[in-house]
Amino acid sequence: TEIAATLRSLLRARQLRFQSPDLVARALERYRKGAGDVSDYLVDEVGRSLGCSATVTFDRDLGGDPRFVAP
Repeated sequence: TEIAATLRSLLRARQLRFQSPDLVARALERYRKGAGDVSDYLVDEVGRSLGCSATVTFDRDLGGDPRFVAP
């Protein structure tokens, strides 16, 4: 919860710019509700924005999320 809140604060900071703030915001929301790390969801969001249909992961905690598939 603290990590997500801190990252959301950074997204709102006027001194910082993010390449794709919408992708980061979606990844943070999924992180808040999911079993993965922020980086898992950010990688997935970036991949989806580039046309990928799924993200391959070895992380068993993400096995219940249909957006992630095992190799």
